[in-house]
Amino acid sequence: MSWCVLQGIDHPQTSVGLMTRFPFFEWDALISPDFDCEGMDKDDPCRPGNTWKILNTMSSPRTIKSHLHMPLLPKQLWKVKPKMLYVCRDPRDVCISYFFHSVKLEGYKKELSDFVELFLADMLSYAPFWSHILDFWKIKDQENILFLRFEEMKEDLPGVVKRVAAFLGKEISAKEVLRIADHCSFGSMSKNPAVNNETIVSADSDKSQGLKFMRKGKVGDWKNHLTAAQIKAFKEWTLKHLEGSDFPYYRNYE
Repeated sequence: MSWCVLQGIDHPQTSVGLMTRFPFFEWDALISPDFDCEGMDKDDPCRPGNTWKILNTMSSPRTIKSHLHMPLLPKQLWKVKPKMLYVCRDPRDVCISYFFHSVKLEGYKKELSDFVELFLADMLSYAPFWSHILDFWKIKDQENILFLRFEEMKEDLPGVVKRVAAFLGKEISAKEVLRIADHCSFGSMSKNPAVNNETIVSADSDKSQGLKFMRKGKVGDWKNHLTAAQIKAFKEWTLKHLEGSDFPYYRNYE
């Protein structure tokens, strides 16, 4: 979305793979040593070792994605203060999405129940979950920070496009807002080879078990997977970590 807002929905590179236009900062550190590169072009952005080459040759303004916790981000960010969009999501949906992602791309073999235990114990990559969110929530009012939630994007994507455009200092027409919102909808993205990452899944097809990279993109899918006991555990875990915080979301477990 932010790339389309900055460059325009009709930019000729809109059809170029997202990993080229919007590099994943820590990608090389996440790739397994046995990742199958056979058949991949030497300049493929998903090929291990290419991320930094792309970052170092990109022209300004650069768009870069990361899931890293605030303390692990480059220290220069807090001096230079580039524009940063932070997106959070209901932890229950994050857990379910992360489980299927791990099955698809990371060869996870155990049950969902085991994964839930690891998630609640903050023993997965990018943990601890709540401090990750709350660290950015505390600085949400800084001029270079835009704090967003996945749920509000699902509820009113055109409205979020407008907010992102205003944040990035871009004036776009009402027609462009709707076109970008449609282009960035889950339905459109899941069919778009430039962003659906099916090439990554295909390269690791022995692990993917036929699952798609873009699975559902829904709010509340956790209800189809978590047991009553797991929901209770999530509630206790959430309320414990949000005690004393003014973060108002994801507290309602009714």
